[in-house]
Amino acid sequence: LTHRGAVGADPLMGDGAGVLVQLPDRFFREEMASQGVELPKPGHYAVGHVFMPHDPELQAHIEGIIAEVAQL
Repeated sequence: LTHRGAVGADPLMGDGAGVLVQLPDRFFREEMASQGVELPKPGHYAVGHVFMPHDPELQAHIEGIIAEVAQL
């Protein structure tokens, strides 16, 4: 998978890349509520999947960028 920019921790599995067209709102709403987060109404939030590097400093940098962009 290195040619696609993603390397999984488990070399026996695929990268899991795919497209989920409809968000399972109830699932995400219940999961986030269990973490103390109340989601906006359906259609007013997004969910993303990000492949992160193993380097902790790079992870922190990328998390900062994602947090900044998510506020837009």
